[in-house]
Amino acid sequence: MVMNGGATGNQSGLDEYARIPALPDPDAYFSMLSDACRDLDAAQGHLFHAQLVLVLIHHIADPDIVQEAIAIARTGLGLPAISSQE
Repeated sequence: MVMNGGATGNQSGLDEYARIPALPDPDAYFSMLSDACRDLDAAQGHLFHAQLVLVLIHHIADPDIVQEAIAIARTGLGLPAISSQE
């Protein structure tokens, strides 16, 4: 998945890039994340990512945006988006 907004694909009626801003330096964000995970084992990495997601959800504080982000992530893996009612 392109994270800089460069793609215009559409999966399952979802404009998957509608909420992804064009980052001025996407490699810098990837480097931050890679550096933060550098000395973690697999279990610590999973826990770190889960904690990071929860912190970002708290900052976003909009359930519609969070649900859309979840749908984008799932469809990016080739999985169907799920609704919050399921």
